[in-house]
Amino acid sequence: MAVSRDGRPATGTGGVRKFPTGANYAEALQHPELCFRDPDLQQGTVQQSPVLGPKAISGNFASVFSVTARDGQRYALKCFTRDTSAIGARYTAISAALRALDTGSLSQPWPVRFEFFEQGVLALGDWFPVVRMAWVQGTDLISWIDRHRHDSAAVHALADRFLVMVGDLEDYGIAHGDLQHGNILVADDGTLRLVDYDGMYVPALKGEAATENGHRNYQSPQRGAADFGPTMDRFSAWLIHLSLLAVATDPGLWTQLHDTQGEYLILSEPDFKDPATSLAWPLLLDHSDQRLRTEAARVRGFLGQPCSTLPRLTADALTLPAPPRKRKGGAAAPTANGGTTSAAAPANAPSGAIPAWLVDRVAPAPTRAVPTSAPAPASAGFTGRRPRDLAAAATAVLRGHLIW
Repeated sequence: MAVSRDGRPATGTGGVRKFPTGANYAEALQHPELCFRDPDLQQGTVQQSPVLGPKAISGNFASVFSVTARDGQRYALKCFTRDTSAIGARYTAISAALRALDTGSLSQPWPVRFEFFEQGVLALGDWFPVVRMAWVQGTDLISWIDRHRHDSAAVHALADRFLVMVGDLEDYGIAHGDLQHGNILVADDGTLRLVDYDGMYVPALKGEAATENGHRNYQSPQRGAADFGPTMDRFSAWLIHLSLLAVATDPGLWTQLHDTQGEYLILSEPDFKDPATSLAWPLLLDHSDQRLRTEAARVRGFLGQPCSTLPRLTADALTLPAPPRKRKGGAAAPTANGGTTSAAAPANAPSGAIPAWLVDRVAPAPTRAVPTSAPAPASAGFTGRRPRDLAAAATAVLRGHLIW
């Protein structure tokens, strides 16, 4: 809660609290000895941009600054640019839940320690809350995939690490709430870190409503505020794992389906809301790799399901058969053994998968250019999913594919 110098709540017109802008915070942080109460921050050094002063990374409702304390510890300081409901109580519950974790039982050190200060920074004459989180040295997921997409073993290993990290969260009844490329960082040793806990669910928050619904390119179209709970990460988890499996299996899919300017991996919101006109689903569902086809069919089947009914992402769940895929007219596509599957393909099609026990300690190899596998026939001439491709390619790609 914002508090004025005389201790009363700071409000704008109509009793609504007015929060500073990122520029307001940047101006205040030019004098850390005056704008902070925490001694470490008061004596810290704020990272500067060449011309504009304190350097901010701005998001939807916060600006993040880098502050290095006198002892050399670097922090990410999150300053809120709009009011969020009961943020102090939420962060107190989240902090208590993460401190209570048995770190020895976790698959990797994905939690990042943080502190919430109700009166953290003085700006525009009032005190506003901040979150101080240890600065994480790591690479965001998009950048990491782009650098390692030709190293199949490394990408498979990362998929396995992601799988077990999601298992940690599920085991403790925790959900991050916004699993996406910017909040998943890959450390130098290949282990994962999660940042940005604004939308996190912990058991102490049961019954509360969501403050956000996560990045639109990683969420089920069925997700709403009522889905705030321990299962709300499941669609995002399956989606991210599918993306990693796709790149590990066929690096060419990254070139075909990822836009270098896009805020997504290989699938995005339009693919979820209107899958019938998607250019990506046919490439995944008709791929020569059986494991990739199967997992793609499962995720495609989740689009119309309530978030609370989605299965947990586990190694066992990944081996379950995909739901039957229907041909035009409603008939399921037959398999070689008389059953049904997501696509008709040779029963002995290679999986391309590397067992987790072989790769869970494989270090990322230096990126080098190697030939990629050939794309699926329907993708000939399609080298990147950008707006200018859609009108010309949609009809050609979809013609001849099955109707859902």
